Amino acid sequence: MSLVYNEEQQQLDDSAREFLAARSPVSEQRRIRDEQVAEGFAVDIWQQMIEFGWGGIALPEAYGGLEFGFQGFAPVFEHLGRNLTPSPLLSSIVLCGSLINELGDEAQRAELLPALIEGSQRMTLASQGQNRFRPEHLDVAATEHDGAYVLEGQDLWVPDANLV
Repeated sequence: MSLVYNEEQQQLDDSAREFLAARSPVSEQRRIRDEQVAEGFAVDIWQQMIEFGWGGIALPEAYGGLEFGFQGFAPVFEHLGRNLTPSPLLSSIVLCGSLINELGDEAQRAELLPALIEGSQRMTLASQGQNRFRPEHLDVAATEHDGAYVLEGQDLWVPDANLV
């Protein structure tokens, strides 16, 4: 794997650096923390990230993605980390989006991936229950309630649970 950015990655690097330095400096993250913003992140920054196409970096073009692969995330996450910018990019796109893309059937991919890429849907992954090495003893179950599924049970770590 090359550690030198290709042209597309360099463009992502340049745009992420400029955008996040201007719109999402560390002082903004301190404000979000100090004011205890309910979402835990700046919704307007997240929406601009989606408009830049960052939600589709590694996902297939057939669903509205850019199909750059996971290497495409490197420059974006470098600058998200540099600016301490919280967002649902890791939980919604990297974790859930890649799982849906790899393990979902065509109907699931067609329904869910465009919604993630365009930012109209956010998701997270609950996978760290106490019995995570014994899937036959899961601590969380999905039950249908009023036409939607509700998770019930206990999980040890659900990234960005407050965002979904």
